[in-house]
Amino acid sequence: MSSPALHEMNSAYFDVIFIEQEPSIKYPCSFAIITASNPKDIILPVSENEERNQSLVKSAGKTMRLGPGIIGASRDLKHQEISVIIEGTFDDLITLGLKFDQNAIFMVQDDNLELINCLSQERYALGSFRKRIKK
Repeated sequence: MSSPALHEMNSAYFDVIFIEQEPSIKYPCSFAIITASNPKDIILPVSENEERNQSLVKSAGKTMRLGPGIIGASRDLKHQEISVIIEGTFDDLITLGLKFDQNAIFMVQDDNLELINCLSQERYALGSFRKRIKK
């Protein structure tokens, strides 16, 4: 059995749902959803993920516009990662994902959700962002 290509995505990313951390979020027209949790799909302790996400917010806040937190989760809610809504240029957002050792980030443009591989920059259309929000 051959090993997967380096740029192949974890299949769980394609089934992501999002849990709002604040009621009635007003989303910008274009933004990314980025986490610093569990770099390269390695599960870290909660405290380490919290520190990494605080560092992400500090780093992004220097040059990019931060929105509210949001949780990326598996459909069964067994796996959840605290993430941040961030507005910035595509290149800056990819660079931020790479800085925090993420395999991918999510981009939203006019309700169209895309999964972006940070290394190859391959894009995967995932449909409506709003339909993936769990209330």
